[in-house]
Amino acid sequence: MHYHMEIWFREYPKDVDKAAEKALKRYAKEGGKDQFLDYYTIGGRWSGAHTPGEYNPTKDPANLETCHYCNGTGNREDLPDAYKPNDYKGKPWCNACQGTGQTVRHNRRRYEGDIMSVDHVSPNLTCATLVIVKAGSRARVINEGSVGLTSEGMSVLDALQEANIKGGWLVTADYHS
Repeated sequence: MHYHMEIWFREYPKDVDKAAEKALKRYAKEGGKDQFLDYYTIGGRWSGAHTPGEYNPTKDPANLETCHYCNGTGNREDLPDAYKPNDYKGKPWCNACQGTGQTVRHNRRRYEGDIMSVDHVSPNLTCATLVIVKAGSRARVINEGSVGLTSEGMSVLDALQEANIKGGWLVTADYHS
């Protein structure tokens, strides 16, 4: 399954990809005792989480591509009525693109709002996993996996405060476990 992760850095990560890779390396090592993820990307399905209402990656034209299930027609000839919503029984429909002819690319464009100062993050921001990166690449993970901060009723800012952390930068990531 895919989960929402926030990665906290004390300083602004000039090269966010390298900084995230360094911080998450031990958690992605196959067979490692600390492994809880097998894939991650900055933003991904949670791109825009820092700026709710301002950015929706599924509406960004740069993230859309022609649906390969219906070849952009909005209709799958091979889709039986049993798989269609009631309103579309006997009518053209594609379950992959909901009849639009476009789907969201897996490799989405980088959204600048996915790297944000803690001072500007919503107090309502939650995630499944918070990774706190201390000096260098040493990192501490809070709630890896499906339990998450959301189910614990704790916001990211509450978790940072509990860890006696003020300021810094948060990077939104999507990870698979």
